[in-house]
Parts: sequence; C-alpha cells; structure tokens
Amino acid sequence: MKSAPLHSLAAGLALAMLSLFVLGCEDQSENIPVQWDEISELMATGWAEYEAGNYLGAKGSFEAAGQRNAQYLPAYNGLGWCAVRLTNFDEAEEQFSFITTLANPESEVSLLADAYAGLSLSATIERSFMEITEGADQAELNALAQQSIDRANIVFDLVGENYNPPEHDTGFGSEGLHLLCAQNYFYLLEFEDAEAQLDFVDPGFVDSLLFQAGYGVIVEDETISLEMLEEGGAISWFLTPIHPGLHNLIQVLPPYMITLPLEYSVVYSENKAQVFSVEEFEDIPFDWVEINPARPEGSPGINTGLNGDNQNLGPFAIGFSFPFFGGAFNGLRICSNGFATFGDASASPVNQQIPQPISPNNLIAAYWDDFRLSPSPGHGQVFYFFDEASERFVAEWDSVAHADTAASGEYFTFELVLYPNGNADLAYKSIVAGTLSPFPSATAGFENALGERAVQVTYNGTGPLEPASGKRIRLYHPLIEEMEFVVSYVYIPDFAEYLYKLIERIEELIEF
Repeated sequence: MKSAPLHSLAAGLALAMLSLFVLGCEDQSENIPVQWDEISELMATGWAEYEAGNYLGAKGSFEAAGQRNAQYLPAYNGLGWCAVRLTNFDEAEEQFSFITTLANPESEVSLLADAYAGLSLSATIERSFMEITEGADQAELNALAQQSIDRANIVFDLVGENYNPPEHDTGFGSEGLHLLCAQNYFYLLEFEDAEAQLDFVDPGFVDSLLFQAGYGVIVEDETISLEMLEEGGAISWFLTPIHPGLHNLIQVLPPYMITLPLEYSVVYSENKAQVFSVEEFEDIPFDWVEINPARPEGSPGINTGLNGDNQNLGPFAIGFSFPFFGGAFNGLRICSNGFATFGDASASPVNQQIPQPISPNNLIAAYWDDFRLSPSPGHGQVFYFFDEASERFVAEWDSVAHADTAASGEYFTFELVLYPNGNADLAYKSIVAGTLSPFPSATAGFENALGERAVQVTYNGTGPLEPASGKRIRLYHPLIEEMEFVVSYVYIPDFAEYLYKLIERIEELIEF
C-alpha cells in the first residue's frame, strides 16, 4: 500500500517536467503544426539515424517529434536510447522515467518493455565505464549489475521472451537481455545464474564445456558434515566438499531417514554450498488419529497412567528410533502439562519461551500449559500408541482441563505424532478460550537438551502459527552441527580457466 503515494509523486514530477518542457517550447510552437504524420516521419527518421549509428542526428529528430507533442511518450523512448548510446546515463534515466511513470501498462506494454530494456543496457554500460575508472567502488559496481538484472527481469515479466521491438531496431531483443543478465551475474560471482542465462542463448554450451571439454569432474556419495556459522545472531549452514572448485550439486541426501525441506546455493568464492531450511514448520491439512479406545473408531491406545496435576511419566516405547537434535531415542516421557521429553522428568506447569536452559529440555511441546487432569470418567486422560502399519507414534491428551478452567467444563484435546524421519505433527481437535488470562497461554515447538536451540511455533499467542481447533502443524527436524550429508557434485579443478571460457563465450555473443 505504501507504493501508491510514491508512484503518484513520481507521476506528478514527470508531469511537471513535461509542463516545463512545453513552456520552454512556447515561443516556437506557434509555427510547428501538430500533425501525427509529421511526428511519425520524424520518429521514422530518428530510428533510421539511430540504426545507422548517427545518435546525435537521431536525438535531434526525436527532440523535434517531442516539440510537436510534449506528451508523445515514444519520443522520450527514442531520446532515452540515444542517451544510452551517447553514454549520458543520467539523461537516459530521465527520459525513460517519463515512460516508466506515465505509460499505460495495458495498452502501452511494448513501450514500457522497451524503456526497461534501455534502462537495463544503460546500467550495464555505466558499470563498464565505472569499472575502468580508477578507484571505482565495488559496491556501486555491484549495485549497477543488479540494477541491470532487475530491469531486464521487468521486461521478461511484461512480455516474456517476446521482447523484440517491431517499430525500430535498438540492437538487441530477448537474447540480448539474457546476455546482459549473464554478464552481470558473472560480475556478481553468481556463476550458476550466469550459466542459466547463457543457456537461453547458447543451449548446451555449459554442458559441452564441463564434460566434452573436460573441465568438470563428478564426485559421487561423499560424506560431508554440516557446518554452522553464527554472525551477529544470524545462523548460516554450509557443506564444504573435499575438492576445490565446486560447480554444482547433483544430489544431497540428509542423514538416516531424516526428511528436510531444503534449498542449496553454491558459494563459488568459498567453495561451499549454503544450506537453507525452507520450512522449520508449516500448516498442513487437518487429520486426527484417534487412539482413545473408548472413542468411536479409536485405535487401541495405552493409558499413560497420568491422573492428576503436574505429572511426568515414562519412558514409553516409541516403536522406532526417533532422530532428535543429533540423538536417536526409542522412548518418550509424557507430561500432563501438554509436552513430552526425551529423558527430562520435569513436570513444569509454567510454559516458557524456547530456547530456554531452564528445565524441561530435550522437549517437544504439543501444547505446553498448566493442565489438570479430571478424575471424572472420560475426561483428562493421556494415551500413547505405536501405529506400526503407518510407522508413527501418537500421544493424545484427551479432554484435559486448564487449571484456570477445571470447573467450567471446557476441555482441550490435542495430540503429538512422531515419524521415523525426524518430523513431528501437532494436531488440535479442540482448543477452547475458556477463562484463561491471557489466552492463548501455551508453548509449541522443539527444544534441544541444552536449551540453546529450538524451533518455536508459538509462545503465548505470539505465533507465527497459533494452535486452534481443526489445525495441524508439521515440525521438521532442525538443522544441527555435524549432521552428515551424503553429497554428489561436480567440481572443476581449473575453475579460473573455466570461468574465462564462460565469459569469453558471453562476450562473443554480445553484439549490441
């Protein structure tokens, strides 16, 4: 919503500049007939001169067209392209801004695309000029490279791969934009993206260079330990292969049966693959596994024996080895207060924000709060069950009452489901507001044995995912130090020579 005022301001400034242009031409405008055929002739002449390399002559024709109608946006487009070729980058920005601000994105889409293409080329040429200037600032060079990429992407968003102005020849179309992007990604050391852009123009070149020319070497099934880097409170994860010159990953397999939603990005300058956890947890479609044998269609769950206040019993057999923060556990303790632990016998009724070194630790909080189990039949029971057919372990808190609402008849029913791949589901059949103050007042998530690492879903209603009736949340096994991945990848022993061949090919294809 904040972009609308900025757009209006830009439009106002552009209109003001147009008005000044008109006022500056008033003395001669009486003798200039405003006829579209004459503007068309001037524009045709201007583009013919442009294509012949007479950019000053072309500029004069576009200026004359603009004098006949100061709101004729194609004239500003021509002036912008001339400014690019004459390396007047500020003027190019100014001329193209009339179009990017005032053009109708529906009826003048090709004009808009042409202007952004000109801006993309302008940023690349300006970067080249700055690079050969003594003392050029690397941050400015990188900013121009990224600017060129961003503007080219706007063109692709507008017209896809169909950028090829029919009314004139600026020297390049969609292929030229891909080459601009390839060149600028190369400058930014984002070689994988540079290769992808080059592949649009010269399919097969990269594979040919890697394998037919013999630059690439395949390594299969190398075991690499995950490394953590913490800077300023931010944590990054890396895989570093034995061989230098990492080019790309073929396959990355997490340890054991762990399933992780991950992405990987090669950091060429450091010979590392950076690992990104796409999701630590997410909302998934609701499903309920009933294990209270007294309920309709209930599986034969086993009563934990929890029957009072602040109790923690177990361990109860999970039925498989559950991987958790570097350990593997076959048994689970269950607490009346809505959480389970691997070994920690705490029954704390006061939920904490996690991570927290205070016990309980080695924790999975399904809905950690101060619950009191009711002695009345059918209420306040906790069951566990190993579902061998579906390879999952389920713990269910059935109709437990919060300490503040024990006499109100309002009950909470939720469950924890563990899988052999290290993931866990938190399912909520019935969560009631009751008379709690504040509500919600629970913690949900994972925490390790030292209380220093955690995946927190919610704490006292601060989200980002708040448990509610009919909601199911999946927690993914967290990344941890020394987690071993089995990796297959391509590396290039002579990486510098490979990059030289890559940029040489890009520059061979650039003709604009």
